[in-house]
Amino acid sequence: MAVISGDGVFSHVFLGAVDTAVSAKFYDAALAALGIKNLGPFGHGWILYGREKPAFIIARPGNGEVSSSNGVTIGFAAATPAEVDAFHAAGL
Repeated sequence: MAVISGDGVFSHVFLGAVDTAVSAKFYDAALAALGIKNLGPFGHGWILYGREKPAFIIARPGNGEVSSSNGVTIGFAAATPAEVDAFHAAGL
């Protein structure tokens, strides 16, 4: 069983995604630039990300409706400006 790790600021972030395969493709590329790995699937279609333990999760919303991120900001930590640039480039 996976253990949610967080980083001392939060336990984890869970985002709803209508198409987890498309979302995973985006996050695989963008988060890899920060050294964050796709740790694989969990449960009923969750996809876990983290450095060693999961702290970021994407999954279809439990109610089956389209998720909304209106008013949500998540800041991923980067060690250097070069990592920020790589994250941005991969996200585009």
